[in-house]
Amino acid sequence: MEYINKDISEKVLMVGVYAGPSAKGGMASVVHAYQKYFYKLNYIYSWKDSNKIIKLLVFVRAIILFLFQMLFNKDIKIVHIHATVGSSFKRKSVFVKLAHMLKKKIILHIHGGGFPDFYDLSTDSKQKSIINILNAANKIAVVSEYPWRKWFLEIGVIEDKLVVLNNTIEYPKFQLTNNSSRDIPLRFLYMGKLTEEKGVYDLLEVVSEHKEELENILNFKVGGFYQEDRFCSAIVDLELNNLVSFEGYVKGEKKIELLNWANVLLQPSYFEAISISILEGMSYGLAILATNVGGIPSIVKDGVNGLLFEPGNKIAIWESIKKLKSSPRLISELGNHGSNMVSEYYPNYTMNKLNSTYKDLLYEK
Repeated sequence: MEYINKDISEKVLMVGVYAGPSAKGGMASVVHAYQKYFYKLNYIYSWKDSNKIIKLLVFVRAIILFLFQMLFNKDIKIVHIHATVGSSFKRKSVFVKLAHMLKKKIILHIHGGGFPDFYDLSTDSKQKSIINILNAANKIAVVSEYPWRKWFLEIGVIEDKLVVLNNTIEYPKFQLTNNSSRDIPLRFLYMGKLTEEKGVYDLLEVVSEHKEELENILNFKVGGFYQEDRFCSAIVDLELNNLVSFEGYVKGEKKIELLNWANVLLQPSYFEAISISILEGMSYGLAILATNVGGIPSIVKDGVNGLLFEPGNKIAIWESIKKLKSSPRLISELGNHGSNMVSEYYPNYTMNKLNSTYKDLLYEK
């Protein structure tokens, strides 16, 4: 199914992170989704998770390829640049400046949930530089109306430049699962980076503190990446082997299998733009337990399709778990509501919106 046809796709050059088969992370997932719905995705990656020398070589290579395309591919009219915060934004600023100098239309697509902190912690001069880079783009794509569009307006971004481009998730593939696996009332799933700021260690501590109460009623599966050995050691140290299992980095059929198995998706991040994992969980009818940060409250409504709590609040995490523990019906109700709220993140909506954005830029005077 093609949404961005040849006439449009040949006019777009996209810049982002490495998004090959082994790539991990939310931005790579977005690019993976795009690849399926473009006639041809003209793509340059400017960063790859590796050592410092490889990262530098990848960046230099990206600039060379970018300039070659800008100077010799006369079809290119739009540069679509994916960025997060910190060094990612600094790298992508180079491509914004080059594209602006060469009079190309620019979409700067901001993914980082930590952008407000990145901006607030910058010096006055750096803040002015950030605003200048943002306003050099023709369109600034944000992943939700609230809070991101509102926040960018407050720091001085020109309103007409802002456009909401929802993250894209695939349509769910439902499977028949082993009936014995559904005898466990709490089937928790976390998918993401294994770091403190993602809150996954908060979850382990809560489960450890209440493991006697959760014995025989909880199975918690974790799919993630980054310092895997440390995470597995934490499971052993907290004596959670009977309750928590590490599934490695999950994608493809393994991810589909876990989403069919689970009934609760957890996302206890300290900051988040829009969590693709949450959207995927909603599409499979999972109840959501998540923090009330960033764009999460725009997709998770407390008491409707999930339960929200403050980041790092382990007491609130446990209270949310207790609610689900005492009411299997609540899990089902939250999941059913979520599956009805996620339609605007399927490709038929998101790709048509992206296609319209491209056309607006191509045909504006």
